[in-house]
Amino acid sequence: MRISQIVHVRASPIVYAKHFGNLTKVHGMYRFALAPNEQKAFPNGFKGWLYDSYKGIRKQWLDGWKKWTIPLGIFIISVYWAETTYYKLNRKNPDDYKDGNEPA
Repeated sequence: MRISQIVHVRASPIVYAKHFGNLTKVHGMYRFALAPNEQKAFPNGFKGWLYDSYKGIRKQWLDGWKKWTIPLGIFIISVYWAETTYYKLNRKNPDDYKDGNEPA
């Protein structure tokens, strides 16, 4: 007995006429969607954005202030120290110009 005699599979002409995604029925899977004319383009666009942004900023920055205040303070102090030492090192010595001559 040949295998083609045991398993007799034949595609019907109806299957050939269907779209590729509709070749078989799948049970137990549901898909719900709104038609494009029933959807809003930006539902609560500006109002929702403001509220969500406020919530995110409040949660990440204001509730976690202990995480960013110490590094920010260290950064500000180090920038102040770097600027003052830079200006001190680049300042010309007034004693070099007492005679009115340019230093060499």
